[in-house]
Amino acid sequence: MNQHDSINEVAVIGLPDSTLGETVLAVCATEHPSKLLEQQLRKLACDGLASFQRPLHYRFVTELPKTASGKIDKPCLRQEMNQDTEQVGSRLHHLSYSNEGASCPK
Repeated sequence: MNQHDSINEVAVIGLPDSTLGETVLAVCATEHPSKLLEQQLRKLACDGLASFQRPLHYRFVTELPKTASGKIDKPCLRQEMNQDTEQVGSRLHHLSYSNEGASCPK
């Protein structure tokens, strides 16, 4: 996903899911989020990842939280994403442009 010109950075994290135990969420730092961008990222994931590795959901942000050493702060990111999903229930597609699951675009 980092290969895409519109994506500055990506962090992939697991979020709790009542059915699966955990689902894959890709948090992408970009200036221009869109449904088309999500479709392009899905295509990249389908071309290079096994089905269980593909993100079910995509969230677009302007920047990812960083530690003092400049690394992506995944614990902080997980906490932020969990808070966001609790506010709207478990329907992550309200936060992203996704409602199609991990299916590959044709």
